[in-house]
Amino acid sequence: PDVATAARMLDDVLGADRAAAWLGRVSVTDHSPEGAVSVDELRRRVDGMAAAALDPDGRPARGVLRVERDGTQGVARVVLPLSPVVAPGCDLHVPITLGTDPLAASDLTMAQIEDLAAGVQDALVATVEENGAGVLAVAETTESQVTLHFYLDSTAPTVADRSLLNTLRTVASAWDLGDAAVTDEPDPAWTAVQDFRV
Repeated sequence: PDVATAARMLDDVLGADRAAAWLGRVSVTDHSPEGAVSVDELRRRVDGMAAAALDPDGRPARGVLRVERDGTQGVARVVLPLSPVVAPGCDLHVPITLGTDPLAASDLTMAQIEDLAAGVQDALVATVEENGAGVLAVAETTESQVTLHFYLDSTAPTVADRSLLNTLRTVASAWDLGDAAVTDEPDPAWTAVQDFRV
């Protein structure tokens, strides 16, 4: 079994972009694993996932996953497919974390905290969209924090001059129920969010 040969076969059957978007990493065995499907069935399933991953306006839809972080249950909303093909050229990973301090939030219900976090999230998304600079790839929510994983085009003027990043930091600083952190790192393959792939 040879991984490179298997990957080339999948590229030939599905197309390189579609194989990368929907299959991700490839491993091989010397026997058919339980639940194996034919190439035609694989193509049918990938076509079905790709069709289901568009909203009525033809934009990428979102999937919802249950996640666990440090023993805490949460939810992640992910753009489909969670792959650079969703936003070509968006190669800068910008995670923004809004932590919730139990003392600062002690007078609020969970629903109120979620509403406040949604307001900051909406403002962050609007800032990115107004600049036409990227996409929110993952929004992960647990009891203790919200983490938003943006991917931005590092060559966009407002990203290259870091003004958009500074604006995102300013918007995130409106969060007053705990610490807010904004970092950035080059990640053209979107490896930082691969754990969220469906």
